[in-house]
Amino acid sequence: MIFNFQQVAIVITDGEQTTTKAYTPLNIASKRIKDKGVEVFALGVGGGVKVDQLRQIASSNDNVFTSPSFEELINVVKPIVEKSCPSKGTSFPWKKRT
Repeated sequence: MIFNFQQVAIVITDGEQTTTKAYTPLNIASKRIKDKGVEVFALGVGGGVKVDQLRQIASSNDNVFTSPSFEELINVVKPIVEKSCPSKGTSFPWKKRT
């Protein structure tokens, strides 16, 4: 039996590329992994997220997510998992802790 699994990468970032030193533009830096068929998700965390930069990282605009803080990540985890690992009957065992 041969299994064919989709490769997925989830990039968690503050949503703004550091450009104070030598750097590679985001569209070029992310191209190599996308060219290998990896489905790339971009997750920006915090108030200074630049969505246009997340779009350059992600495989598609549908793969761009934001969260105002790490504490609120649980609100975006489920859609990312549903999109990256589609399966009927997928359950999510985590709960937001109070």
